[in-house]
Amino acid sequence: MVKIGSYAYCIDTTGVHLVKIFQALRASYKKTVTLGDVVFIVIRGVNTNAHFLRDDRIKFKFRKGSVHRAIVVHTREKFKRKNRTYIWFPRNAVVLVNKNKVPFSKRIKLGIPREVADEHAALGSMCPRVY
Repeated sequence: MVKIGSYAYCIDTTGVHLVKIFQALRASYKKTVTLGDVVFIVIRGVNTNAHFLRDDRIKFKFRKGSVHRAIVVHTREKFKRKNRTYIWFPRNAVVLVNKNKVPFSKRIKLGIPREVADEHAALGSMCPRVY
C-alpha cells in the first residue's frame, strides 16, 4: 500500500522522473492505494533532454506541476498473492496513462507484477518482464 501524499518514480519513457500521488480515482476518502489502482499525480521532476523524447508535443505536455493519471505498478509494502506468497519492490513506481487507461509511452523500463498485467493488458504487453 502507498499512502496518499507520498512520492513515486515513473518507470515509463515519458521523461518524468518523480511524481507525487495526491488522490485515488476510486474514492476520494481512501488514504492508501495498492497495485493496479489508478491515481492522480502531480509531476515533480522531468528530464526534457532525454534521448528518447523526439516529439516536442510530448516534451511540453509533461511539465513540473501538471496533473495526470497514473497506475501504481510497484510498491514497497508487501503484497500478498492468492498462492500465499509475497511480492515487494525497492521503491514505489507508477506508469502515466490517459483517461482510457492507455499509457502515454511506448515502452516500460522495468517489469511489472502479474496482477497488474492481468488487470491492465496494455501495460503487460509493453513491459520487458512480468513477475
